[in-house]
Amino acid sequence: MPGPVRVANRADAGPLSASLARAFFDDPVMSFLVPHEPTRRQHVAQYFEVALTINTSLTARPTPTPTGPAAPCGIRRDTGS
Repeated sequence: MPGPVRVANRADAGPLSASLARAFFDDPVMSFLVPHEPTRRQHVAQYFEVALTINTSLTARPTPTPTGPAAPCGIRRDTGS
């Protein structure tokens, strides 16, 4: 039976990237980007690991700003006040 659902952390980046690499192995975009099948899984896993650790909350929680919680890409949300 699977364990409880929880928020991923930085230690989960490796297993998550390996799982995503398996899931996207036959994806047309990934096949185009990494056409060499014998190394595709490794390269796609590396891509996902970088993407997960740089662009997600696995690195840190969003910091509140004067206009509200941080929005994606540094765009600040207008609270109307």
